[in-house]
Amino acid sequence: MKHRIISALTAIAFAFTMTACLPDGPIQTNYSSMAQWKGGILYTDDNVQLNIASNSYSNIPDSIKRVYIICDVLTQTSDNSYDIQLKEWHKVDIKDLVRIGDEDAGKYKNGDGKVVSDPVNVAGAWMARNMLNMNINYVVKKESPGPHDYDLLFNDVKSVGDTVYLQFVHNAYNEYYGNSSFKDGDLKVVNGFVSVPIEDVIPDGKDKIYLKLEWLWHKIENNAIVKETTEYFTTGSLTKQQ
Repeated sequence: MKHRIISALTAIAFAFTMTACLPDGPIQTNYSSMAQWKGGILYTDDNVQLNIASNSYSNIPDSIKRVYIICDVLTQTSDNSYDIQLKEWHKVDIKDLVRIGDEDAGKYKNGDGKVVSDPVNVAGAWMARNMLNMNINYVVKKESPGPHDYDLLFNDVKSVGDTVYLQFVHNAYNEYYGNSSFKDGDLKVVNGFVSVPIEDVIPDGKDKIYLKLEWLWHKIENNAIVKETTEYFTTGSLTKQQ
């Protein structure tokens, strides 16, 4: 018998797309973007400055460097600057790209040296400023969740020719859906955001390469995840910035 927990979030990643640019003129509701947080100002990946005129969410701590925001655009204050009402923000983890042979990849390998991953979902992926941005989901305990690690692995052995192979991997330290130690009701799906600079995967002498991003996540049945897992992937391209 197959058991289910929590209504499924999107199981297949979106294409590698860019956040839409802001329009000329006032007011756009529910605009969303990645942004750098510096000196009390948000700088989006589209090189737009957003000034928080009102805030219906919590304040962003100065220690935060990068966020995913949802806001209403109120007025345009200059060619490249807008006042906004901040409606929601989420911390973005900035991770270094890990080569498959690096020591840091060891936590994702079994005794035979093969890369293994606990389930993690890349619900969205897009390129901006030579960074791969991802919206991810994974399962944790509802009460007192333990540590979870995740990284983007670059398979520099398999990546030959014009295609670069990337794998998003997760180490749940046994805290995952499918571990018989947990009841279904003990677990929940959480959401997160990750940005990884990946310009270094473009070989010398090339201006553009193709990307294949792979991950392991649960199968979806009747709009819910089940314990069985399967491999997912999405593709895109990366052009070297001048």
